[in-house]
Amino acid sequence: MSSTDGGTCRVSAGTAGVLGLSSTAGAVLPTTAYFLLGNGCQRDCGFCAQASGSRARAGLLSRITWPEVELEQARQALVKSAVQRVCLQLTDSPEARALAWEFLRPGGALPVCVSATGLGKEGVEELLAGGAERVALPLDAATPELYRMVKGDPGWEKTRELLSRLVRAFPGRIGTHLVVGLGETEEEMLRTIASLVEDGITVALFAFTPIPGTRMAGSPRPSLAAYRRIQVGHFLLQLGVVTVGGFCFEEGKLVSAGLDRERLQHLLADGTAF
Repeated sequence: MSSTDGGTCRVSAGTAGVLGLSSTAGAVLPTTAYFLLGNGCQRDCGFCAQASGSRARAGLLSRITWPEVELEQARQALVKSAVQRVCLQLTDSPEARALAWEFLRPGGALPVCVSATGLGKEGVEELLAGGAERVALPLDAATPELYRMVKGDPGWEKTRELLSRLVRAFPGRIGTHLVVGLGETEEEMLRTIASLVEDGITVALFAFTPIPGTRMAGSPRPSLAAYRRIQVGHFLLQLGVVTVGGFCFEEGKLVSAGLDRERLQHLLADGTAF
């Protein structure tokens, strides 16, 4: 990391504990440190506490609490810790991109992955050249229609096309996020996941969590059973043991993965899918 001083950032509650910045450390310490960079966001995603129109507490992202700490304090604690990886979550704000460079350096001691909204091809290339191991551009919604409803702009197709261009140039280093429970069917979600996996884009799944103060505060969260089915489908697609054409859906719900029970149980036995 650079030697520039000043500024603040937010760390996840678990990261604060493992870095010794709070007394909340659990029995098993995480080896990845998570940082949230930027004061608010120019975007207005309906589910996000950081959205421009959100009235939620500033220290929330999804259901996680992110206490604010001095950047220099966090950097010093990181150097002394047993952390093995750093993940940066950037809001769409100028200060977020500036702060990211405090953690990036080619050949740095720790691998750094970045998730950022609002970046174009050049911005992603700069981060990768500057030391980021991987960069994720969140799609969040499974369909263009839901993207427009939830995020307030028509950029799903543009982001999807950009992801494909980037992964061709930087194979294995490009990812995206999808949020389960924004109003899509399981079939819509799994078909989108299949398309991304086929292109070589890493997919991280999150379950929608209604947060007081956001536009979607009154929306229901997905059932655990539905989320687990999406996780199973995602895992099998990643393994390459099935294609989405082998799945069976009824009224948009996944009812069969196209594998016999014994093989499916064997593939899921170690819990990696979840």
